Amino acid sequence: IDVHCPDEELASREKARGDRQIGQAIAQLIFVHQQEYYDVEVNTYINSITECAQKIVDRLESNLPLTGFKKSMEAYNTSGSRSN
Repeated sequence: IDVHCPDEELASREKARGDRQIGQAIAQLIFVHQQEYYDVEVNTYINSITECAQKIVDRLESNLPLTGFKKSMEAYNTSGSRSN
């Protein structure tokens, strides 16, 4: 599941939680979503938790195959990112 929200919201959420290093989420964006394929995407800034959850449920209940993880592993294994 690919989860998105604006950078400003990431920082705001880190601050509100009180137990996060401010800026860590934004710093991790260069690593997250690299060579990743997802079966469903949600935006937790635009959509409510209920809307996001429903989108996930709808995708899981669809007849479409779940291929994101397999595609991500194939991309990772062929990228040279992995030591053999």
